[in-house]
Amino acid sequence: MQQSLIGLLTFGLTLGFSVGIVPGPFIATVISQTLKYNLKEGLKVACSIFITDPIFILVTTFVLSKIADFDFYMGLISLAGAGYLLKMAYENLTIKDTKVDLQDARPQSIRKGLTIVLLTPAAYLFWLTVGAPTIITAYQQHWLGPVAFLGGVYSSFIGTNLTVAWLVSRSAGFLQSSFYQGLIKLMGLAILFFAAVFIKNGLELLGII
Repeated sequence: MQQSLIGLLTFGLTLGFSVGIVPGPFIATVISQTLKYNLKEGLKVACSIFITDPIFILVTTFVLSKIADFDFYMGLISLAGAGYLLKMAYENLTIKDTKVDLQDARPQSIRKGLTIVLLTPAAYLFWLTVGAPTIITAYQQHWLGPVAFLGGVYSSFIGTNLTVAWLVSRSAGFLQSSFYQGLIKLMGLAILFFAAVFIKNGLELLGII
């Protein structure tokens, strides 16, 4: 059980770090609010996911848990999740431009964070194909499983966002540094491993292997 919890925590930490470090509208907003105001405003943007994500989690886990032929459909969803992870890994490994748009840095940090999350298709895809299936499978093993997974995801995601924002505030060239780009590609390799795990689990649930 301890190994299982460590594995879920590691998976959550890897996902949170991988999503949090790649340039996009969410981290751009965290950085812009930090640069224009202070780290507290950046924290507000980062923490806005605690308002939106419970909705995603409750809806997706409820829907998936009510599926009649659970193993078959979870197998398909696991393969879909592997596809999503492979897409993430590809984007990390092939990334070249790590610039972010910092032009729009208006106040109302929480509302801006909420808007970005709710209008980003990736958030819906993540919870439907990766997040919710992992939570359901983890809970079947032990109630601490989802806690370990979600704890890893959120601590890593928010910590990464704020760390990047702070580093950018200290050095404008950080986003273009080889170190930053190297981290992104390294996480791409880590995601490839978990994609392989999802493929294996999906094929097992479908009875193929």
